[in-house]
Amino acid sequence: AEVLTARLGRAPRAHEVAGALALDSDTYARWASEVAALEAAPLDLAQAEPFLPIVPPGEPAAEGSMSEELEMGLDRLPARERQVLALYYFEELPQREIARVLGVTESRVSQLHTRALARLRQILVDLRQGRS
Repeated sequence: AEVLTARLGRAPRAHEVAGALALDSDTYARWASEVAALEAAPLDLAQAEPFLPIVPPGEPAAEGSMSEELEMGLDRLPARERQVLALYYFEELPQREIARVLGVTESRVSQLHTRALARLRQILVDLRQGRS
């Protein structure tokens, strides 16, 4: 979206982003919705239930395994992404403060945060499916 914003001189519309990604509008809308849900997903294990789109439909989540899976998933993230998630969710720092701590822009923190959540979700899906 940042590339399109620079090219267009304004925030791109959803259909413009979908076109740039070679996606149909329905697929883009579904992905955008999933990313928005990931960004809002708590990593606090006490509130992990809303984060369970990783559990296949109809399959109950094993109570003790969720924290183990989450811990394993976090351990597999690159250090910088793990640090952003720790500062954001466990230290509860706003992105502005995380940017200051890391010496990067707030925009970069947002990018790292989004990438970390997407990567973590995929790692957790892979763990659930028995892939390492």
